[in-house]
Amino acid sequence: MGNVTHPDTCQAAVFDGVGQPIRMATFPLVEPPAGHVLAKVRMATICGSDLHSVSGRRIEPAPSILGHEIVAQVVELGEGVSESANGAALEQGDRVTFTIMASCGGCENCRAGLPQKCESLFKYGHTRIGDGLALSGGYAEYLYLRPGTGIFHVPTELSDKEVCPANCALATVINGLETIEVNAGDRVLVQGCGLLGLYCTMLLKERNVSEIVVTDVADGRLDAARNMGADETLNVTGMDDQKLIGALGKGRFDCVVEVCGNPSVVRPGIQALGLRGRYLIMGLLSAGSNFTVDADTIARHYLTIKGIHNYAPWHLAQGLDFLARTRSRFDFKSLVGAVMPLSDAGRAFEEAATGSAVRVAIVP
Repeated sequence: MGNVTHPDTCQAAVFDGVGQPIRMATFPLVEPPAGHVLAKVRMATICGSDLHSVSGRRIEPAPSILGHEIVAQVVELGEGVSESANGAALEQGDRVTFTIMASCGGCENCRAGLPQKCESLFKYGHTRIGDGLALSGGYAEYLYLRPGTGIFHVPTELSDKEVCPANCALATVINGLETIEVNAGDRVLVQGCGLLGLYCTMLLKERNVSEIVVTDVADGRLDAARNMGADETLNVTGMDDQKLIGALGKGRFDCVVEVCGNPSVVRPGIQALGLRGRYLIMGLLSAGSNFTVDADTIARHYLTIKGIHNYAPWHLAQGLDFLARTRSRFDFKSLVGAVMPLSDAGRAFEEAATGSAVRVAIVP
């Protein structure tokens, strides 16, 4: 592993608010306080939520350092830190990824198995500069990992590109499929094939469900879904509910997974469920995502509707295991397109906003 040293200062890309250009700024580097870890960022990918923050679709505190899909290298361990989340020795030079949040471990939600809903939750890339250590986002040369973060070693066979988006989308989908209880032999409809939908398709393929159908409005994303294991894809551009159900088949599916963020898909998705079907909401995370569903349909068909948000540390551990186990089966590297230097963070956001790649990466 060798020794890893660091300078007295580092650079980070700062988000000052909607409509403001991303700017570079200098921040001091100090020894990590007790319970903290100083890490050098190797790669950070631009998540859809980052694009929503910059565009104003979601309101984030500013100024801040965005970025939460990160692979990093341990530089210095604060007092009391010696192990990863699964008990392995944590040492200087280790390549790691980590949960998008830090949790207290002791509040009611943490004790109930929902650390992602901790009463004192801290989220990387979502914190205003000035609220403690400023370096808490991925679009920087270094950052500090706080107590309560689930830190995991990156398997040596996996590249940064393969791992970087896993600590957001992949871990979230694993939580979702666990929550909605997808089983081998199920017929599953996936509504949307951004990164959540693509990971969902791959996970379903590995679970040996009997049928995977994916819908979207972009042919390029649908092509990617077929490459990742979808049995059937459907471009739903311009389809009303009646035409969509006619194309999908009423009562055809055991489970429907919403990962597109458009509330208009919920009603036809529920109509596509058979008896005792399950509907999972993962993408509708913007305020005002309202939809209307006939409760008679839910009651008469014994339907279940559930929602999830983010994930727990063990879901990230499962995600890393999935990547290592199936990397010869799925082309995870293809999910990351352009790789740009930190100094071009503004241009990287512009590139990500075009949708030309599932993810754009920033490297210091």
